[in-house]
This record gives sequence, structure tokens and C-alpha cells, in this order.
Amino acid sequence: MYKRNKERGWAIRCLSALIGIGPGIVSADVTITILETKGIVSVKKAGERNYRRLAQGETLSTCDTIKLLHSNDDELSIVSSIKWVREGDCPNKGKAVSTADTEKTRTLHVGTDIGNPGPLPPGGYFDLLLDDDAKISTATIIEGQSCEGTGHCGLNSPMALAVAIEPTPPEHETVFSGEYGFNLEGQEYTHFINYPPNSIPLVSVPYFGPFSGEHILVPPGQMITWHASGVFELSEAPPCTGAEDLKVTACRQRACGSTFKAKLSRALPGSPVTFTRDGRVFDRAVVNDRGKAVGRFCGETSGSHLIGVVECESAVAESNCP
Repeated sequence: MYKRNKERGWAIRCLSALIGIGPGIVSADVTITILETKGIVSVKKAGERNYRRLAQGETLSTCDTIKLLHSNDDELSIVSSIKWVREGDCPNKGKAVSTADTEKTRTLHVGTDIGNPGPLPPGGYFDLLLDDDAKISTATIIEGQSCEGTGHCGLNSPMALAVAIEPTPPEHETVFSGEYGFNLEGQEYTHFINYPPNSIPLVSVPYFGPFSGEHILVPPGQMITWHASGVFELSEAPPCTGAEDLKVTACRQRACGSTFKAKLSRALPGSPVTFTRDGRVFDRAVVNDRGKAVGRFCGETSGSHLIGVVECESAVAESNCP
């Protein structure tokens, strides 16, 4: 199944840039500039066989694959992440994080720009594809105001795609994320999250199954999950904005030992949040009306630790106490 999906995903996006992906569908390259890299992030350029280290400021385009290493063992803790901006008229940004779970790597694939006319919604797509030892693919899109047509950014997996098709209102952002992988039973899945603060719906379109080709609306505050059978379910989205940022302060010595703070920003006001260290609950707080919350950590051991937020998996940082 993995090989089938991998080949289908590459056929849908990579070959489409050269030969088209169907009658009436016009496609072109998507180009992004890397704004930030943390941890160990590598890239395999289109046509190349090997990965190399990805550099901040580097430009990537259709068929380039990004890999984010994750490690959380007794000797080494690494959180890898990237942020990028898409070149063009609309201020579209994106990010991907290797979160503090059991998966070792995550991947993202720069897709194509699909234009009208055609059965698929127009937009510049990023592909959620698996590569080599990666078991999961995730990404978040942060779309600015007044984007139309191919100015929209979307996420695509071998199962389905999702994209905003309405303009984001002035002084607002539309933030949504996607995840593609295999569950514990070995069945593939895809889900797309339209975060609660958004004001416009997403459209999700499956490639196979009983709803193949249909445009399914995903309202703000909802998550759509596509199953291997081609059916879907809508459920409540996690209490996040999708654009959360987590930073940790430098360690200081106090009576309780080494201490630092984890500062969460751009979160959903009024939401309770749970701060973790290496996957274990350490502190709780409530997000204030400015979208901020602080977790306090004391009695820390020396070395690197993964700091996260249970409710918002993309909010991850790394502490390092001497």
C-alpha cells in the first residue's frame, strides 16, 4: 500500500508539472523561500538522489522534498522545524515541525500550482508524501488576506487535498494544517484541520472512494479525516490557532535548581493548555486575552529536553540547561 500511495502522490504532482494532471487542468511550479530552519532539516532537490542540509534563505520549487529529523531518546533530543514564504503576490507562509512523539522523521514535498479551468480547486499546493524512513507527513499553511485563485495555498496527500477558496478578510489570517500517514493498524489516513479562529471554510476533495471529486466543505473549528475506504468524518478541531509559537527562556539557578519558562504565543484566548517536558506533564496554564500563556519549569536536570503543549502539537521547543 505504501508503494502504491507513494507512486500515486509523485504522479499527481511531480509528473504533472511536466505533462499535466488531467483534462482541463493547468499546472505550474510553486516556489518558496526558507525563512528559518531549526534542528536537522535536509532537502533532496528534484532529480537528485541524496539529501543534504537545508540552509536558511534557500529557494525551493516543485518536486523538492524536505525531511525533518526528530529524536527523543536518553542521549539526544532534537526538534526540527522550518518556516517558509511562498513567492508571489499573496503573503502566504507555512511551517512544519517534527513534534515530540515517537516518529523519527517527517517530510514535506513542494507541489505544483494548479490553475483554472479544471475540476480541482486552484491554488499552490504542498504535498504530504512519505519518503524513505519517514512515517508521517505534516504541514501548516498561514494564508494572508485577499488571496484569490492560484494565490491560495493548499495541502495535498495521495488521498485528498484541502485549500481555502475564499479571500481571507483584511487584518486576519487563515491557518490550517494537514497530516498524512498510517495508523497502528497499517491503514492510511489524512486529516485537515480548519482552526477555530478562522472565518472562512476549507474545501477538501478526495481522489478515490464514494466521494471522489466532490468538494466537501470544512467549516472553521472542524477537522476532516479521510479513511482508506474513501469515506470521511468531520469532528471538532483541537483548541488551537495552528499558528502557535513556543519559546523557552535561558536556564537560571534558583532555590529549586535550574529553572526556565516556556512562553506560548498566538494561542486561542481562554484555552487551557498543558506544558510537557519530554512528553510528561509538567505545568498547566490558561491562555490570556492576548493569546499568551507561560509554563514554569523548575528542578531541571542538565542537558537537552523537548518542551511541548499537549493541546497544540506544532508548539514545540527545546530547552538546554547546563
